Amino acid sequence: MEKVARDVAELEIESWLDHKKVKSKKRESNADQLERLVEAVQDGVLKFDEANGHLVQILNFPIGDNDQIKELSYKPRLKVGESHRFLKGYASDDMDGRMLAYVCAITNQPKNILTGLDTDDYGVANSIVVFFL
Repeated sequence: MEKVARDVAELEIESWLDHKKVKSKKRESNADQLERLVEAVQDGVLKFDEANGHLVQILNFPIGDNDQIKELSYKPRLKVGESHRFLKGYASDDMDGRMLAYVCAITNQPKNILTGLDTDDYGVANSIVVFFL
């Protein structure tokens, strides 16, 4: 059941993309990922915090010791040095590993925590990451 109307969800994701200054061509080429993000907003598991520019994902399945991590906050910008620090040790053809590294960099969470993500939660995370590549 939708918790947020589709038009409101679309506006929220568009606001985030505008805040990130994502070009229209990148938006068009990642339409499937955008659809997944809109659906996540509709389901009430993703929201845009305009005050700090972060996307906040409420996890369907909390992670960490005693499931204490219930949400992930994705910062709006990522510097090259930050991504390189997390990408260290991943081969250029290891796309799964590199996607996880980007999620770690954007959320500032360690790999050993994020490997505990449920596949549904991780799917939303991957849809966010494509807008940082």
